[in-house]
Amino acid sequence: MRRSTDEGETWSELTIFQSHGNNTSGNIAPVSVPEINTIFAPFTVDNRATWMTRSTDDGLTWSEAFEMPDMRKDDWIWVGLGPPAGLLLRSGKILIPGYHNTINMGNGSSLGSGFTKGHTMMSDDNGDSWYLGSEEFGDHYYVNELQAAQLPDDRVIINSRVLNDKRVLSISDDEGKTFKENRIADTLRQTFQGCEGSMIFHSEQNKLLYS
Repeated sequence: MRRSTDEGETWSELTIFQSHGNNTSGNIAPVSVPEINTIFAPFTVDNRATWMTRSTDDGLTWSEAFEMPDMRKDDWIWVGLGPPAGLLLRSGKILIPGYHNTINMGNGSSLGSGFTKGHTMMSDDNGDSWYLGSEEFGDHYYVNELQAAQLPDDRVIINSRVLNDKRVLSISDDEGKTFKENRIADTLRQTFQGCEGSMIFHSEQNKLLYS
């Protein structure tokens, strides 16, 4: 990780955020909760388990990471979060988009995450406790690498990479607990099989921005 204390003009040297020996630490999906001056940073280890750490000094130091076994179901073979980030909803709830696979591809790599479904992990109490919101969404699109934003009418929209040359949008009207609409976004193109894409709602311009 790197930190900036001057609004992004300059950045610190690269530091190791998490290290788990020979295990892979990745798929971090951080979210900032200004009301309690806390950054939550959930991530995965070996794409098998979800872990969490937090910082109360703007990322200068981090708490000891701990595993969150309830943030996956028993038949989830491969688990990812984000990327790139979580989302603080206007209600104060925290939403972390994730994805998982229940089909054993036999290689244990990200290639095995191809037949994925989306899920959300959520907190209603400033991160004191967490639960799975939606345990499955994305229909037949095999959504993965998810970015969430909140629309002016409080609906949650998630932009996903899929095994296609276009993105998929999933929309929830209950803050990410269920997704009743999943559709191809014809004008949001990506390279075949895609990569992580960022999306954010610009409140002053009342626009969604996608990269």
